[in-house]
Amino acid sequence: MSPRSPEDLGAIAGLARRLGYRALGAPEEFVSRPTCVDGVLVIPRFTVRASTRREARKGLDGAPRDSLVVVEATAADAARYASVNKLVDVLRLPPRLSYLVDRSTARLFRERGWGLVEVSLGGLSADTAGRILPSLASALRRAEAYGVPVAVVSDARDPLGLWHPYEVAGLAEALGIPWHRGLSWITTTPLTILSRKGWGRDRLLSCTREDAGTGGG
Repeated sequence: MSPRSPEDLGAIAGLARRLGYRALGAPEEFVSRPTCVDGVLVIPRFTVRASTRREARKGLDGAPRDSLVVVEATAADAARYASVNKLVDVLRLPPRLSYLVDRSTARLFRERGWGLVEVSLGGLSADTAGRILPSLASALRRAEAYGVPVAVVSDARDPLGLWHPYEVAGLAEALGIPWHRGLSWITTTPLTILSRKGWGRDRLLSCTREDAGTGGG
């Protein structure tokens, strides 16, 4: 999510919990460590935007341990570097680089032992579909074809920007991708990365219990 204020973060987390989400990522200026907000684990995202491996390497020097480390690659050089660097949890690609969701990325992730490409649904609407959907569809179909792990994010700025899990699954089905695969983009696939960082099912359930114990929600 990309909230504009702490109030927006709280509102997004509250709706996300009701929609079945158990974890959300947020910029570091809102959370400095994984924090339970209204029954949802909110994880800080440390994002490095880079076009070259040199820029990516320099940006990663300050990567904190308690954050999800994301490289937002703006060129192929940075994307390939992020696919092998062991500090990187998530590779985020802009629509114009959807061709990098390919066999090479799948192989690099396998060799490293983990990896995830993040695809944003932010800005996708009836008005923008003609411009955004073709590259988005290309990335998701290529991920399915080449076995590249994918996480879909809403980049919600407010609660209205959240996608329901079934909406994501429905989008997958509309693209010719099985319903269950679309659902995995926001459930089991992201969970593999969270578990590797120590934020797996037990940590997520602890937020739910904490919320229940304090009467939250």
